Amino acid sequence: MGHAVSAEWTSLRRTFVIAGGSLFFVSDSMLAWDKFVRLLPGGHTKVMVTYHLAQSALAASIALM
Repeated sequence: MGHAVSAEWTSLRRTFVIAGGSLFFVSDSMLAWDKFVRLLPGGHTKVMVTYHLAQSALAASIALM
């Protein structure tokens, strides 16, 4: 049949979730700064890198289920 999903989180999985959430925060903060405060040098690249790293970290946390 199927595997039961454990309610217990591993520390590695927690680390990926925290990293992903933090990177989304950084990405969104840079977007807001770039739009409402002043342009960031290389802002688009920085936003895209942090955004994709956040997605990757959250996907890794799911893969560890």
